[in-house]
Amino acid sequence: MQANITAFTLETLDTPDKMKSAGNSKSGPAESSIKLPKHQSNHI
Repeated sequence: MQANITAFTLETLDTPDKMKSAGNSKSGPAESSIKLPKHQSNHI
């Protein structure tokens, strides 16, 4: 789980828009888990 959190933090630093998404993701952990792989696959 730490690897996902680290990747998500790096992406949040990359784009301020994702910072707002991170705030929303905290409200729904299930959503953040679903969004993470999608963002990572796009980045890679």
